[in-house]
Amino acid sequence: MSISAPVDKYPFVALVTGASRGIGLEFVRQFAFGRPADLTPPFGAIEKDGVSTGELEISEFIPKDAIIVATCRTPSTAAELAKIAAASDGRVRVIQLDVESDEDIKNVAAVFASEFGRLDLLVNNAGITEERAKPIISNATRADLLRVVDVNAVAPVLITAALMPFLRRTLMARAEAGGFTPLVIKLPMLPDRKADSFIPKKTISALATALTERVIAGPQPASAELLAAAARSPVRVVFVSSMLGSSTASTNNWSPGYRASKAALGNLARSVAFELQGVAVAAVHPGWVATDMGTQAGAANLSAAASVAGCVEVMKRMRADEPPAGIAAYDGFTWPF
Repeated sequence: MSISAPVDKYPFVALVTGASRGIGLEFVRQFAFGRPADLTPPFGAIEKDGVSTGELEISEFIPKDAIIVATCRTPSTAAELAKIAAASDGRVRVIQLDVESDEDIKNVAAVFASEFGRLDLLVNNAGITEERAKPIISNATRADLLRVVDVNAVAPVLITAALMPFLRRTLMARAEAGGFTPLVIKLPMLPDRKADSFIPKKTISALATALTERVIAGPQPASAELLAAAARSPVRVVFVSSMLGSSTASTNNWSPGYRASKAALGNLARSVAFELQGVAVAAVHPGWVATDMGTQAGAANLSAAASVAGCVEVMKRMRADEPPAGIAAYDGFTWPF
């Protein structure tokens, strides 16, 4: 693919899929206009001179002149998204993307090649749940399960693959401008494929212990080491997942297809991280949000604004030298895969 748009045409470009409603719409709103002034993020807030601020300010994450590419299946019916775009002074660009369409994915990549030339932040947010009224194993259908897995797990990876040239191009440009060497994942690997695993058992045990400690500890203040690593991880890919994608924490049979799709997404996110060395990758749990999809399962009480504010705090702390080890939640906790 030939990229004609220069990498420095815009200072920052983000893309959000599934942006016509719910969490995706709120991602676009906060990326373009910032967190609501009266909203304190679920974690990461600190007091300075009696004023609540954050360990990492959003201005350090997404500049005010950033371009936000908002994609959805049918832009002509996305009324709320159109309002945000109209108020953004051209910074929010709406593009059609049905994530089930290979042709649409190809077209989005072509738009990036001709118009934007870069991609600093990719938020794979579009997702669906099962269509069955009471989705359990005994009434599962092939069509329903396959579509959920396709939209929630396969499509985000195909979109990321199509946009990899822009993510890599942006990383190289930002590393050169910032005078740093991109971080890489450093896990000891075994070349002997006859071994029980690709990494030694001691390493597996150490990784499991580290994740357990992270889960137990919950959100921690950002250390100097984390801040330095985050600063050297300026290009990010986010997969909006769910705590229901945690096989470890699964305790019932509700929405098995949705759970399986999000579990698969976590594994695929790790594969993306190993292939996109230097780019920070995370699977993120946005909470049980009061959206059209969220309320299908019951009384969701977390607002989209609070959810996205927490997810943004997670994004600020992403680092390219660590592959996803679990599902990073909007409240600073980590759910094991």
